Amino acid sequence: MKKAICKIASVIMAVLTVIAIIGAVTVMGSGFLDLSNIARYFLIGFAAVFGIAAVMTGRYGWKSR
Repeated sequence: MKKAICKIASVIMAVLTVIAIIGAVTVMGSGFLDLSNIARYFLIGFAAVFGIAAVMTGRYGWKSR
């Protein structure tokens, strides 16, 4: 049961990583109070954290033993 939960969590985190990367690439802004750079850095950090967590839970979930 734990391994199935880890597999599902790993896939969900990988999808969130891809969505965050797409969001960081496509974020655009202009004007007086441009916060697009802050949003881009936040999304890149979000993608890195969830990517590492996806790899760690995936390694545990798909372990042969």
